[in-house]
Amino acid sequence: MPLISINLKQFLILTCASLSMMGCQIESQPKSDLDQIRERGVLRVGTLNNQLSFYIGPDGPAGLDYELAREFANELGVQLEMKPAYRISSLYPALDNGEIDIIAAGLSQSQERIQRFRAGPAYYYVSQQLVYKPGTWRPRNLEQLLNNQDKLIEENEGQAILRIISDSHFNKTLAAIQNEHENFQYEVDSNADVNDLLKQVSQGDLRFTVADSVEVSLSQRIYPELALAFELTEDQPISWFIRRSEDESLYALMIEFFGNQKQSGNLATLEEKYIGHIGSFDYVDTRASSEL
Repeated sequence: MPLISINLKQFLILTCASLSMMGCQIESQPKSDLDQIRERGVLRVGTLNNQLSFYIGPDGPAGLDYELAREFANELGVQLEMKPAYRISSLYPALDNGEIDIIAAGLSQSQERIQRFRAGPAYYYVSQQLVYKPGTWRPRNLEQLLNNQDKLIEENEGQAILRIISDSHFNKTLAAIQNEHENFQYEVDSNADVNDLLKQVSQGDLRFTVADSVEVSLSQRIYPELALAFELTEDQPISWFIRRSEDESLYALMIEFFGNQKQSGNLATLEEKYIGHIGSFDYVDTRASSEL
């Protein structure tokens, strides 16, 4: 009888210990990205401070990406924290390090970005454009630019006539042109953003730069002395980006969210609000001659 009592006691101890260990293992399993956001109570969104994605207007925060992010946070049942950056390049490490949950900054689905991060659904499209100042010579295609490049550089005292921002998809586009045309020259400015270079072009301090079509159109409000020389690419999709992982929770909800936004008509309403007027803009300067 005592032997049976001892064995029963040992059995109960072992059973309790096993259950306790199982509980620890369950608790130690990592929580999904979605669970972490809900537990934190805040959706952290990295963005750019510009006229399209996010800005502080007379009535408070505004912007296409801001309004979409606000709707997404509401759907998650959490608060929204917008984290604007001055340059695109600073958003990437913030996402990698877990300082933000999403990048919502009007970024195109370039090959480099898709390889590094996970892209959400496309919600509008842009092309890459060569921009110049009206009243100066306008190249109407790449061939004209290449044929006159050396003369323009000489007139500019040997300085670059085409400059782009660093850490951008523009660099890949121009590098591809350079691979086909060895004499093609451009400069990368690591200390400027797109707005800085567009301003330089409008003031006549820089001959050409490259920007997304939507950004060019919005910048024409501030810098009317900007015009399209020619298109460098076809339309490219714009999307949000999240970290690449085996966790599908946040990605799946983002897919569903954009699907609902499109189906409800809210996405079209927001696009009309922020970029619908762009079609009425006259990008091209008809006064400039196609000859030097």
